[in-house]
Amino acid sequence: MDRPPDSPVERRRDPRARATFPVVFTPPSGPLEAQVRDISRSGVCATAARPVPEMTRVRFRFDLPSPEGPRRIEGEGAVVRCAGRAQSGYEIGIFFTEMADADRDRLAEFVRASARA
Repeated sequence: MDRPPDSPVERRRDPRARATFPVVFTPPSGPLEAQVRDISRSGVCATAARPVPEMTRVRFRFDLPSPEGPRRIEGEGAVVRCAGRAQSGYEIGIFFTEMADADRDRLAEFVRASARA
């Protein structure tokens, strides 16, 4: 079936999970607190009060919820999308470029567990 011309194309490789927890991005302009909307082993979508230009490299950190207690995840990424939202500031998409393999595995398990819930 053909996709309508104005339909968005899904470009994500990895399954994602809806989530709500804080994340801190650190672009060159300084730390920015945001709220996760959804997450996968390869990236995150979050809302923030100020924009970050696309292709900006950022450091990130967040505490991933888990049954054993929160797990700190840190790494680097690149902003692949930043769109203004009338009510919620800016929606920012980050592609994870550097992260420990064990942390990627924890994210994948978080997504799988969310799908089962």
